[in-house]
Amino acid sequence: MSRVFILEHTQLDVVKAREYGEVVYMFPPNVRRSSIWDERFCDEVIERLVEMEYDPCVDYFVVVGHMVQMVLAATTICGRWERFKALLFSSTERNYIPRIIGAKHSETSSC
Repeated sequence: MSRVFILEHTQLDVVKAREYGEVVYMFPPNVRRSSIWDERFCDEVIERLVEMEYDPCVDYFVVVGHMVQMVLAATTICGRWERFKALLFSSTERNYIPRIIGAKHSETSSC
């Protein structure tokens, strides 16, 4: 079963994201992370994903939250795995839309 990774709790309703799998918060309130302005932030994103056995071919990463935070997280994930399955929230449709982010034809990606 797929999992839906969310960086941290958000005010956005994530109920519809559950249609894509079990919702997993990478940094729940009891788990500290570095500020997005700290260079450690990107390392911590990857460390948490690896600890949680994230599979970019199966699991989803929800792109929601502070714009800088999402750009850093998404580019860091692409740097590690080259491409990943994302859920983008459409405010027009009030729903999540799945997308593949990263290299379209990557020789090293297994997805």
